[in-house]
Amino acid sequence: MSADDTALNAPAAFDLLAARDLLGVSLPTADGGLGRTFVEECLLLEETSRTGVPIMAYSTALTAAQSYLRFGDATQRATIVSSLRAGKAESIAFTEPEAGSDLASAQTRAVRTSRGWSITGRKTWISFAHVASHILVLARTDVSGRRHDGLTLLMVPADAPGLDVRPIETMGAHIANDVVLTDVQVPADAVVGQVGEAWRHLGRGLAVERVIIGGMAVGAAQRAIDQLIAHVTGRVQFGRPISSNQAVAHRIADLAADVAVCRSFVYDVADRIDHGEEDHLNAEASMVKLKASEMLKHTALEAVQLMGGYGYGSEWGWSSSSAWPSPRRSTGARTRSSARSSPGASASDTASSRRLHLRRARHATHVLRNRLCAHDERGGGEGGGSQLTAPPIDPTTVSRGMPDASRRDSVSGSFRTPPSAATANAGATPTQATDRESSPFRRA
Repeated sequence: MSADDTALNAPAAFDLLAARDLLGVSLPTADGGLGRTFVEECLLLEETSRTGVPIMAYSTALTAAQSYLRFGDATQRATIVSSLRAGKAESIAFTEPEAGSDLASAQTRAVRTSRGWSITGRKTWISFAHVASHILVLARTDVSGRRHDGLTLLMVPADAPGLDVRPIETMGAHIANDVVLTDVQVPADAVVGQVGEAWRHLGRGLAVERVIIGGMAVGAAQRAIDQLIAHVTGRVQFGRPISSNQAVAHRIADLAADVAVCRSFVYDVADRIDHGEEDHLNAEASMVKLKASEMLKHTALEAVQLMGGYGYGSEWGWSSSSAWPSPRRSTGARTRSSARSSPGASASDTASSRRLHLRRARHATHVLRNRLCAHDERGGGEGGGSQLTAPPIDPTTVSRGMPDASRRDSVSGSFRTPPSAATANAGATPTQATDRESSPFRRA
C-alpha cells in the first residue's frame, strides 16, 4: 500500500477500530457481527468522515456484505463478517466498459467446469479492489434467455490466479480500478444466491449503500464547516475577524442548515431500515444519496470560496490526510501534501502520518462512544434518529490566520494558533467540552 493509499485507508486505523469493536456493528450476531442498529452504523460512518479517520474502503465492504448476508450461505456470510470485523476490505465488481448503469448488458462470462466455474471478462471503475480480500463479481452464466436473465453473483478471492487489478488514474487518490479476469477458476460453492438470479439479487444492499454514502457525506460536510468556521473566526482583516461580515455569516448559516436537513434525512431512512422497511425504500434511499452528495459538493465549494487561497493550499491543514475529500479535494484538485504524494517521502514523514491516523482514530472512537451512549439512553433509536447531532471538531486541529514557521505542528505539519481551553470550550455542552479536552490533537 502506497503513501497515497493510506490517505484513504490506513491499516493502523482499521486495526484500532477493530480492536475496539467498532467495525461491523450492524451485522447480525448469528454471523459474528455485533447485532446493533443501522443507525449506529451511520454514526460510525459520519464520525469517521467528520474526524478524518482513513477507513474509506469500509463503506464499500459494508455494501458488499449486504448481498452476502441475504443470499450467501453460512460459510460465505461468516467469512465476510469476520473480514469486516477484522478491518479487512471487500469489493464489488458489477460495472463494465459497456455496462455502467445498464448492468443487464454485462458481458463477463462464467462457464461451468468440472471444478466449478471459469470466469473471463473485464470490470471497470471497481472501488478498492486493490485492497480487497474478496471481490463480488457479476457474471453472465446463460446467454440463451432475456438479457436480465442468466446473471450470477460469484465470490472471488482477490488473489485468485488470472485476476489482475489495474489502477485507474484519476484527479484524486487511488480508489477505482479495472479488474481483468482471465480464466479465473472458482469452486461451485462460490455462487452467491442462485445461479442465473443475480438481477433479482442486485437490489439488496442498494438502499443501504445509498444511505452509507449519505452518512459519510454528512460527516465530510460537517468537517468542512468546522474547518471553515475555525478559519473565518480566526482570520483577521481590516482589524476584525472576517466572520463579522454579515455576508459571510449568512452563507455559513445556509450551509449549516443544509447539513442539518441532510443529517435528519439520513437517520430517518436508516431508522426505517432498522424497522424492516428496506425493500420499500429505494426512492427515499436514492434521494438521500442525491441530496447528501450534492450538499457535500456545495459545502466544499463554498468553503473553498470563503477560505480564499487557504482553501486550496495544503500547508494549513485543510486537506491533511482526511478520509473523505477536503474542501480542496472535492473540487477535483490533484495536488496534495508532499508526505502523501511523493514516492521519496522520508521515514519521519511516514511515521508522522501514521501517528496522525492513530490519533484521529482514537479521537473518533472516543466521540463515537459518547454518541452511542447517548443514543442508547434515548432508547436505541426509537423515534430519535432525526435528533442526532455532531459535536464540532476541536478548534485546535485546524489552522488559523497567516502561516508562521514557529507555529508548525510537529505531528501533522500544519500551522495553528491554539486557543485557550476556556475559549475552545466556551458555549459547549458538557459532552462537547469533554470531547475537546480529551482530543488527542489538543495542545497545551
